[in-house]
Amino acid sequence: MNRRTAILGVGSIAIGSTAVLGSGAFSSVDAQRSISINVADDSIAYLAIEVLNDDIASVSDDVLQLTVDEQLSETGGKGVGVDSEYKFRNVFSVTNQGTNPVVLYGDEDGNTEPYVQLLSGDTELTKSYAADETSRDTISPGQTSDPLSIAIGTGTLDRKEHSIDFTITAATEEELDTHGP
Repeated sequence: MNRRTAILGVGSIAIGSTAVLGSGAFSSVDAQRSISINVADDSIAYLAIEVLNDDIASVSDDVLQLTVDEQLSETGGKGVGVDSEYKFRNVFSVTNQGTNPVVLYGDEDGNTEPYVQLLSGDTELTKSYAADETSRDTISPGQTSDPLSIAIGTGTLDRKEHSIDFTITAATEEELDTHGP
């Protein structure tokens, strides 16, 4: 047997064994699994919400709702004005009933209108706040946040009733540092 035949035979064996054994990599998988979850009211969820100002905040169908309308006024006011920003202080608080410290932030940064922005004191709890490792505060398990406030920016909304969705996010620092807000 000559050298070329031996090298060709060894090469064929190496390629053949790779094809049989494979590399372990795959391009897609569909796998059905089951999961068991408990869904709880806001007051007993992992991120529990407590209403502090029932003039503007309430719990309806186990979800926090904020309502700014004529019910806030004893002197005839009907709502917020066009092209303006209103701040409502000490509206609600949250308690971390989970197992990890979390950073709390809202989904709006106030750069687009209309918006609802989450505030703690005068600090805007935005995605950029959550991304800044040096300034963000965490809420430890069992700890309740300082009273939270909201800012509503109306822009040039029509003069009628509007519904604006608003998301509050609680993320671990590891999640923020790995994936961002």
